[in-house]
Amino acid sequence: MRAPSRRTGTVYPLPLSYRNGPDGAWLVSTTRRRTWWRNLDPGADVTRIRGTERTGRARLVQDPITATELMSLMLHGRRIDARAYGLTLNGSGDVDTRELMQIVDGLAIIEICPT
Repeated sequence: MRAPSRRTGTVYPLPLSYRNGPDGAWLVSTTRRRTWWRNLDPGADVTRIRGTERTGRARLVQDPITATELMSLMLHGRRIDARAYGLTLNGSGDVDTRELMQIVDGLAIIEICPT
């Protein structure tokens, strides 16, 4: 993904894990300790390149219930990504919701809707 800096407008490449979400949106997450996501808070335009260039508008998901649901969707079937957050998947490939709710407060969940 590429996103502009809030102060200078310089576009930076950001290697991220993402997943296609509902309505063609893509979802990304990071820990809140990282600060790059703050540039996306007001709804920055971003570009994703994976074979083709796509643009979208990013928004930080602030509701903890919605963030938990989207993060669960993002991690479904992705053991490596789940492990990066200290989570495990059950036999169906789902994250334990109680475990996820304990860490979602420390995450920045970003939904990027196509423009």
